[in-house]
Amino acid sequence: MRVKLSPFLAKLPEPVVLYVWGDEDGSLWEAEAYKLGRALAHEFPQIKLELRPRPPFSSHSPVLGVFQLSGDNLTDHNIRIIGSPVGYQIMTVVAAIQAVAFRGSQLEGKARINAYRIPAEVTVQMFTTADDEHGPAMSATLCNMAVINPKVQVEIIMADIFPEIAVRFDPAGYPYTVINKRVHIRGPLDEDRVLEQVAAAIRTSKQ
Repeated sequence: MRVKLSPFLAKLPEPVVLYVWGDEDGSLWEAEAYKLGRALAHEFPQIKLELRPRPPFSSHSPVLGVFQLSGDNLTDHNIRIIGSPVGYQIMTVVAAIQAVAFRGSQLEGKARINAYRIPAEVTVQMFTTADDEHGPAMSATLCNMAVINPKVQVEIIMADIFPEIAVRFDPAGYPYTVINKRVHIRGPLDEDRVLEQVAAAIRTSKQ
């Protein structure tokens, strides 16, 4: 794992805690998530690992979350990955870890300002699959937004593991993103266009 991920995770500026909720003796996907968590924590000292039982807040598992660790203070930036990331989506976990460790600084300056100014609660669900090569880039944008602004909650859902979650939105392709259950985005968008869609979702919610 170090050979593939070392350029992305070897020099994190701050430690993070990777939470994995699930049952290691449950499904294959839960066992894989535990395996991934242990491998990351073993290879990269800035990544700490917390293994927890199946989550009471979700009917699906495994669930992964990345928390910021500053001294004894643990900050939850409301980033959740539902399902065990495989294929291209290993880089989605990397994107979430980087977003937290770098405190959202990976967004461009204008995008960071606009993310900070998001005025209302925003829930974003992004559906992706193992062969979705654009998923990690979209995930990176969303995770950085969540770190910058506590009003933003992000769920990244492995649709090939839990198709029953995605089917209600009938996605035509991946990544497929839903903002506040009102604005739907098919395919990847750059940072500025994602923030435009967030603004549109907020406006629609007020109507």
